[in-house]
Amino acid sequence: MNKTLFKTIKKNKQITAELRRAHLMVALLSVGIAMMVIINYMAYDVIDIYMTISLVVLSVIIAATSLGVVIGLSLKRK
Repeated sequence: MNKTLFKTIKKNKQITAELRRAHLMVALLSVGIAMMVIINYMAYDVIDIYMTISLVVLSVIIAATSLGVVIGLSLKRK
C-alpha cells in the first residue's frame, strides 16, 4: 500500500474502522473457504489433492494479507 495513502487513511478514524472491518471479514471468509475445502475433500474425496492444497494456500495468503492490513491499521504510529 502507498505510504502517503496509508497515512491519509489512518488520519480519518471512520475510514480506518470500516477498512479494518472489511479486511477482517475478508480474512474470516478466506479461512472459512479453506475450512470448507478441507472438509469437502476429507468427507467426499471430490476435489483432487493438488486443487485442495492450492485453494487452502491461496486462502491462507489472502487471510494473512488482510490480517496484516488490520494489524497495520490497529497499530498506533506517529
